[in-house]
Order: sequence, then C-alpha cells, then structure tokens
Amino acid sequence: MKQTLPITFRIRDQQTLQEWESEFLSYPHISRIATKLPHPSNSCPSWQVLPFALEDFHFRYWLSSKTKTGHISRQEFVSMIPVFLLDIKSYHRVLDLCSSPGSKTIQALDSLYQHHE
Repeated sequence: MKQTLPITFRIRDQQTLQEWESEFLSYPHISRIATKLPHPSNSCPSWQVLPFALEDFHFRYWLSSKTKTGHISRQEFVSMIPVFLLDIKSYHRVLDLCSSPGSKTIQALDSLYQHHE
C-alpha cells in the first residue's frame, strides 16, 4: 500500500512560530490536520501536517519561502528522534557522525544554541 507521508517541519525562530500560530492554526482546515510533535526542551517546535494541506496555496507558499530562508527546517519525524532523545543542552559537546544531508546537524545546532538568542 502506497501512502504519502505527512509534512513535518521544525520552526526555528519566534517570529515564524508566531506567524504559524496566528496565520495557520486559526484556519479550521489547517488546525484540524496539524499536530504538534513532542520535544524535550520545546526549543524548536515541530509540527506535522497531512499532505493535502499543500492544496492551500497560502500555506504551500509560506512553507516554501520559510524553508528557503531557513526559518523552518523540513525533516521527517523519524530523523528527528535521535536528537530529541539526546536532549542537547547549550553546555554539551556534540560530534555528529550521521550521514548527509545534514538536517540532524542543524537540529543539534538549534538545540545547542537555543539559549543564545
């Protein structure tokens, strides 16, 4: 059985989080299909949205432009688990031995520097 995976992304800054909450979670058709994913420190909130949300042009444009500018990071949830389980703090040292493309590295860096904004 072939099934499309949900769209999963991490919000990397407060302004983008506020946009997400005010612009999209207020839309009933988006809020019904959006799920906040668990994270130990809640530093970069992660969300999962069902694929048909891309039918909404405004959401698709927002997701694309925020990804291109680095305000959000698109990453499958299963790829987020290792860094979630490490619960990295700003005083930790991390050696990343994962393979490309580097989304776990960005996630680890976000965790390391979450208190330095």
